Amino acid sequence: MLFKKIFGMIQFSGYKSFSSLYDRYAIIGFEKQLDFAERVENLDWNVDLKTGKITFGEQYTYPVQVLGSFSFENQTWLWSWANQAANIPAKLLEQAKEFRAYGKKYKIDELTKSNRELALNDVHSFGLVALGMFESDGYYVGNFGAGALLVMVKDRNLRKTFSLEEEHLRILSVYPQFISLFEIKAQKKVLQNYVTAKEYRIIENTEIHLIARRGEKEIVGIFDEEGRLSQLKG
Repeated sequence: MLFKKIFGMIQFSGYKSFSSLYDRYAIIGFEKQLDFAERVENLDWNVDLKTGKITFGEQYTYPVQVLGSFSFENQTWLWSWANQAANIPAKLLEQAKEFRAYGKKYKIDELTKSNRELALNDVHSFGLVALGMFESDGYYVGNFGAGALLVMVKDRNLRKTFSLEEEHLRILSVYPQFISLFEIKAQKKVLQNYVTAKEYRIIENTEIHLIARRGEKEIVGIFDEEGRLSQLKG
């Protein structure tokens, strides 16, 4: 299951610690996920925990890391490192444990508490942030009947190389999609984080506009008094 099908509204805005992590990394994950979704959407899937791989249709097979699972019955998320009943091989828990270690270091409760009540839509927030933080290339939320499994996919063959012009156009396309699909309060901060990650230099940053430049390419974001994007130019 990909975020396009159940994007909904992200409900973590009340958790300042995870929210700031989300504002920094989720849009990078979203950009990667757009490419991954284009390749595997609507294909049948199967995860083999013994081999540590996910298969889509007959075309694609990728190694995975298991982040956690969501129960439809009690609407609860469970991190993979806490799921002893599933007997998940230790080698598939490395990224989840790295996520937890980060949470312990910076006291981010959402990443360290073994389980919590969530909506299924919120599972995608973990996928997006992990995708932005780590060297993964996509994530998948697979419905297995009683619940859904969140796995991270890593395969260098999924990575694309873009020219400066292409990267510039992607910012102008991806950022508006991201803030329209998800309820983002810190829209200017997200844009700042996004262009900085793309090696743009912040030229001007006020309450209502942001200007960033890389070479001869310039991104200008104009925001209203409530911090919502009113215009994006480049």
